Formats: sequence, C-alpha cells, structure tokens
Amino acid sequence: MNALIRNKSISNTASHFLAACISIVTSFATLPAVVHGVGLTEFGIWAIATTIVGYMALLDVGLSQTLIKKSSALLAKRDFVGLNAVTSSVLWLYLLMSASLLLIWLPAIYWAPYAFNIPVENISTFRQVFLILGLLAVLGLPMSILNGLIGGLQDFYVLNLLNAILNIAKALLTFLILKLGFGLLALVIMAGSITATGWCVSYLWIRHQIPQLKLSLIQPQKKLISDTANFSLSMFIWATAGQAHQAADKMIAGLFFSAS
Repeated sequence: MNALIRNKSISNTASHFLAACISIVTSFATLPAVVHGVGLTEFGIWAIATTIVGYMALLDVGLSQTLIKKSSALLAKRDFVGLNAVTSSVLWLYLLMSASLLLIWLPAIYWAPYAFNIPVENISTFRQVFLILGLLAVLGLPMSILNGLIGGLQDFYVLNLLNAILNIAKALLTFLILKLGFGLLALVIMAGSITATGWCVSYLWIRHQIPQLKLSLIQPQKKLISDTANFSLSMFIWATAGQAHQAADKMIAGLFFSAS
C-alpha cells in the first residue's frame, strides 16, 4: 500500500466516524427543539412526508455504486474519454429516472394527505412540504453522479467532512429559525437550501479534481446497462430492506393514526 492510498484510507475512515458522531449529536440536540417548536401535528407531517420521499430514492437501483466502481477504474487508467462516456450514460439514466419519479410524485401530492390521515387544516402545509421534498428527490437523482465521481476519486473524506459541516450549519439554522418563530415550511426550505449547497460544493470539487470531465446527454452504453442490471438487483434489495427497517414504522403509523 503506497503512502497516498494509506493516507486516503485513514482520512476516509476517520472522517466517517467524525461525520457519524456529529450527525448523532446534532440530531439529539435539534429533535426536541423541532418537536416543541412546530408542534406534534406538523412534526408528524414532516416525518410522514420525509418517509414517503425517502422511498423514492430507491429508483437509484445501484447506479451510484456502479459509477463509483467504473469511474474509479477509469480514473486509475486516466481514461477520461471513457469516464466522460460512462458518466454521461449514468446521467442520462438518472434523468430518465427523474422523469419517471415525476409521474409518481405529482399525483401523490393530491392523494397522500387523505391516505395518511392529515387533518384538513394541515393539508395545505403537507402539500407544500411534500412539494419541496419531492423536488429535492427529483433533482437528487441526477445529482447522485457527484457522489459517484467523488467516490471514484476515493475522496470519501470530502463527502464526510462536507456532511459534517452541513449538519452543524443545519442545526444552528434550525435553532435560529425556531427562535425567530418560523414553522415547519421554513425548516424544510432551509434543509433544501443546505442540500443544494452540498451539491454545489461537490460539483466544484469534481471540477477541480477532474477538469477533463465533459458531460453530454448521450444514450447509455449497452455494457453499462448490462453491468448495472447485474449489480443493481442486490443493491435494490439491500436499499429496500434498509429503508423498510428505518422507516416502515412511520408509514404504518401514518396510515392508521393521525399525524400527531
């Protein structure tokens, strides 16, 4: 193992634990404040909306992991022509997924409040929250190429440190928003802005590290589709199981009980 690989391995591992610890601390610190600040009903609305949108991320079907694997090999060979082709193909597939997601999400904006026992006076708030979170999910699919390329560079420490900084910023802004008397919608807009900031920083890092990267909306390579199909089933099952383990209780509770 050469010095560069060893240093990256240490940085990636250490930053992972740092980001995890910061995520736990900020979650424990902000959760009681959010519940108290927005009330049980709006907190329940937020939990239901984020859970539904979270399942939309399953449309990734292993593409991000495929991009990490392929871009890592191409970067090692400095094959930037191949990297551009693979990344553009993945972007094309992600845009196709985003279009499919729109067909699911737009009708759900109307239907979901009635399926999940949202009080009549809170339906407008639910739809607004669901609209913003759904938009982030639609944009988040093509933005996943950023994480895939950073993973291909083996610069996981960048993602970890960025997540840690954004979590701290989100926690501080959460307390500020609640102190100023704003509600759930302001918190959701703030969280979306933080996510968009993360995308911008990731993009700038990639442009700095891979200036040769040039994207185009080309149809995906047949080999990429074949490799993704072989790899994605296991990733899809794993992701579905993880999402169900973390969020199924909220979905079930939302179907049978009130939002609060």
